[in-house]
Amino acid sequence: MGAVMRYRSDHPSTQKILDTLERLLDRPYRTHALIRGEPGTGKEGLARALHAAMHPEGEAPFVKMPTGGRDPGILSLHLFGTADRPGAIERAEGGTLFLDEVATMSREVQARLSPALRGRFRRNDDEAPRKANLVVIGATDHDLSVLVREGNFRHDLFYRLARLDLRIPALRERSEDIPQAAVWVANRLLSRHGEERSLGIEGEADEGELVLTTAALTALGHHEFRGNFRELDLLMERALMLYREGDQVTETSVRRAIGKR
Repeated sequence: MGAVMRYRSDHPSTQKILDTLERLLDRPYRTHALIRGEPGTGKEGLARALHAAMHPEGEAPFVKMPTGGRDPGILSLHLFGTADRPGAIERAEGGTLFLDEVATMSREVQARLSPALRGRFRRNDDEAPRKANLVVIGATDHDLSVLVREGNFRHDLFYRLARLDLRIPALRERSEDIPQAAVWVANRLLSRHGEERSLGIEGEADEGELVLTTAALTALGHHEFRGNFRELDLLMERALMLYREGDQVTETSVRRAIGKR
């Protein structure tokens, strides 16, 4: 998290996210949030960063609930639970409930969820509501404001959810962020595969580090990254593990990882 906070971006949406996290770290408080972005942009990662900033004690639960395409009855069972089987809302008590693809929830489920953002919810086998103390973070690749205008998403849930409204731009919209993103992804991959060395950018790398060349960065900057961070992760793994040239990830390494000669 500290490394993220030191990073700055020329892209306004990226910088808004970094500023929000920085402010929460300086003055933690708990509030609901809406995260918008294409698939693969890192919405869950941002949700976890917000959770950590809002709960600096580090012991609060983070519960992920995929909602996309799920039958309303089954989703209600998993969200609201029963006396014998606590749902996601109860399991997230004191922490964060992350709803992945919140836009696809039926209006019936939306209507039952909305009071939980005000501190009350009802189990599936209860007649009376009970207290809830949690942060709800919803993620979507849809424009919820459009869905609200069309009557497909409840305005009360939207306005309660979007206390923080953060949009993660696609990688192709922010080529200025690709060098930092590529290094971050690469070093996570190196650690995962048990390599002791890290990767640095040509001209900035420390002695003994692997080097990502300037030409390689240019090649990455020209790629569209329709899969966003998921695709960057895939390409950097290929470039590092299959096509690295000695201690360098070169333009050729990147082009071969993309599938170009």
